[in-house]
Amino acid sequence: MAIADESSLQYFKVQWLKRFKTDGEKILIINRLLCRLMTDYKPRAIVTLKLSPHRETSFNLGLLSFLKGLANTRLCPLYSYNLTEIKTIMGHKTIKNLRQLSIALSGKYPELKSYLFDKSKPGAIDREKYYQPLFIAVSLVGAYNKLIERKNEQLKIPC
Repeated sequence: MAIADESSLQYFKVQWLKRFKTDGEKILIINRLLCRLMTDYKPRAIVTLKLSPHRETSFNLGLLSFLKGLANTRLCPLYSYNLTEIKTIMGHKTIKNLRQLSIALSGKYPELKSYLFDKSKPGAIDREKYYQPLFIAVSLVGAYNKLIERKNEQLKIPC
């Protein structure tokens, strides 16, 4: 999960859910966290990763339904992008994988550098897999902010 304003990250975290046994427990944890974040940060939008057909599990579909309800309740638009759209929006068309996207994002947000993959550290592959959702969340925020920036530029009236 990530929250940012136009120029900086305000909040970012990986919420690991594997320790919870049932989908109900997982949704409850997500509900508490998102409601707290919505109250504390008052975001302008909720941005999610589009579900690919092989990711359309009952849990993911239920989570998406919950997010739609939360967005409606908070009068907050809900947007979904896939990774190709994110790379295009952010101008990173040449990026081939999530590792390269992570490196590009840590250039924009230096606070993410400590979460990057480092082959020299033990457990580096596990660490990379653990923090991959964090970089995806930050890329979603970055793509949304870039689209808003472009929209605002188009609305400017020339003098």
